[in-house]
Amino acid sequence: MKKILVPTDFSEQAKYALEFAYQVAARTNGEIDLMHVVDYPPAASFSVMGEVTMDPNQDAYTLEVLKRVKNNLEEIANDEKYNLVTINTYAEMGNPYQNIAREIAGKDADLVVMGTQGASGLKEMFVGSNAEKMVRFAKCPVITVSDYFDVTSINSIVVAINPEDEQDEVLEEVKKFQKLFEAKLDLIWINTPHFIENEDRMREQLQSIAEKHGLENFQVHVYKSITPDSGVLFFAEEFGSSMIAMATHGRKGLSHLFSGSLAEDVVNHAKRPVLTYSLSPVAEPAKS
Repeated sequence: MKKILVPTDFSEQAKYALEFAYQVAARTNGEIDLMHVVDYPPAASFSVMGEVTMDPNQDAYTLEVLKRVKNNLEEIANDEKYNLVTINTYAEMGNPYQNIAREIAGKDADLVVMGTQGASGLKEMFVGSNAEKMVRFAKCPVITVSDYFDVTSINSIVVAINPEDEQDEVLEEVKKFQKLFEAKLDLIWINTPHFIENEDRMREQLQSIAEKHGLENFQVHVYKSITPDSGVLFFAEEFGSSMIAMATHGRKGLSHLFSGSLAEDVVNHAKRPVLTYSLSPVAEPAKS
């Protein structure tokens, strides 16, 4: 984890994300790319070639906003409390998700750390946040945080497993964080009223997956809940897990809306850091 990207909107949650990333970078001798994207003004229009056109007064206003953002980023990066890690700053104008995705690809980011405020009700169904998009489409691990978290307190990671998925890449990432935090792993399968598997057989499958991937210091569990996402969250609360880890699939359009995403649901409601890794990242076009 030598290159950690932290998108920021200067909110409290974004500050928590930077604090988390800083602690990880200090442990891994990594550096941080702190990035803010100024979204296109509402009155901006696009030409046939896809170029942004704005009123000259708007353009001047945007340049002033970018100048202030750069100053704010540099002020954060130069704070003495971050003196153990190099923090590079980037201020851009554009589509936040597309610019962040381009930054991940261009800088070969090893990890993205983002703050999230969560969501509920209709907002959660119809308004996809940038954090949710990163969870679905990022080509590297993503950690989301909603509050300040001391990484020295991470001593257990609950890992949601679906035996039908290919686990190689996600478990390799989990092993890195397990080693970094010196944590134990709890591998879980969630039985729900609509999808019940034989508990003994599922424990055997989880045990087999763990042994296949050379996991150490782990336990396997079958947990009952109404829905998979509530099962993961309730398990983490009941067993005092410090972090949640899970794979997700990149989905778009109606497939995502009706099928939902376990990882995104957990990210929206978790009180602890959530590590996600997309098994099928499908990055949206990153316009320059």
